[in-house]
Amino acid sequence: MMSSHDTLNTQENRLPSESNKLRLAENHNSRRDDRSSEFTGDAVVTDQRYQRGLEAYASQFQIPCEEVASWFAEHVGERFGKESILSASDIWIDDELSLHDRSLVVVAALITQGGAEQQLRSHTRWAIQHGCTRKQLEALATLLGVYAGYPRASNGLMVVREELAKLEEQ
Repeated sequence: MMSSHDTLNTQENRLPSESNKLRLAENHNSRRDDRSSEFTGDAVVTDQRYQRGLEAYASQFQIPCEEVASWFAEHVGERFGKESILSASDIWIDDELSLHDRSLVVVAALITQGGAEQQLRSHTRWAIQHGCTRKQLEALATLLGVYAGYPRASNGLMVVREELAKLEEQ
């Protein structure tokens, strides 16, 4: 029978050696071109993904596409912004969930995380644009009170209500 020590030693033997790690890094880096972190074989796809991400964030932030990258660079840095833009490209366009449903899921995630008030404000406005109603957003926060706890749900609901009040004033 194999002991936990033997299992650990077997697992360690499967870890890449230092020379293999170096070779993996060299292969990874050689696949990149000179344009930041895009892969040469995927440059067109990456450019298209980047454009879709710009469009998603332009809609969310209510700014022109041309200003999205600089908004990110100013607020969170260029690299974080680029990764965010690329990651947002496909998650908002597939057919599995409607924009309405996606918005409810994101608002729920932000409420349960806590400490994401700025993002929650932005996504509350976007949820309204995607057809969510005040009643749905308030019911969502109420439901989260049971599953995520009263403090986070009530804090989230206060942020949502503040943002809805701003929208109603416009």
